[in-house]
Amino acid sequence: MVLSVGLAPGITNLLAKYATTELQNTTSIDIFVLLGLGEKHGEAAYKWTFNNIDSQYQLSENGKNKIMKSFTKPIQTELLGKRSFYLFDFSDQHVLLNTLQIPKVETRMAFDVKWFTNLTSILRKLKITKLFKNEKIQNLAIKSFHNFTLGTDLYAVKIIAKNNSGNIKELSINGNNEGKITAIVATEIAMIVLNNDLPHGVFHSHQIVKDISLFLNNLKQYDSGFQLKI
Repeated sequence: MVLSVGLAPGITNLLAKYATTELQNTTSIDIFVLLGLGEKHGEAAYKWTFNNIDSQYQLSENGKNKIMKSFTKPIQTELLGKRSFYLFDFSDQHVLLNTLQIPKVETRMAFDVKWFTNLTSILRKLKITKLFKNEKIQNLAIKSFHNFTLGTDLYAVKIIAKNNSGNIKELSINGNNEGKITAIVATEIAMIVLNNDLPHGVFHSHQIVKDISLFLNNLKQYDSGFQLKI
């Protein structure tokens, strides 16, 4: 069984693993995920996002467990424009902490519409985002996202890895249609499983992809709009 076969987790895992092979003694990895509000998703995906905008989760940092609050502690970085990214409970950070033995891994998220990201952070500070967990409000919001277009279908991911020597390694990808890139990654992972003699068990994508650079470049054959900077 192979897990982490989409965008985040998936490509984020692969980029993080690649960064550690390029940067010796990596001590921290920051993952930035940019999602387009114009992308149409299934009901479960919307509800997962709403439920996690106002949540707390536990994350290890330098061997000590810390309580993190979603949509707090913004970091500003350049990813299809300069914008602020906020903590979010994507599973990749937990998996990478356990499998790469990196002391600190944090994942942050932003939406392509900057004012919407800023508004969400303000609502989080005011504790109004608790309402997003209400099923009636969720259903109303999901209906609105399906009926009205806000933003675009672009997506992007950026990885910033650092070590104690002050060296930094940055990698990024971007494109359009998150659903399509998820399907593409799953397809390529399935081909690896079919064509290779892999050990039995449960693994994540970054544990079975041997040549990450080749794997990511192969994604371009499905989508010429897929951009990779490593």
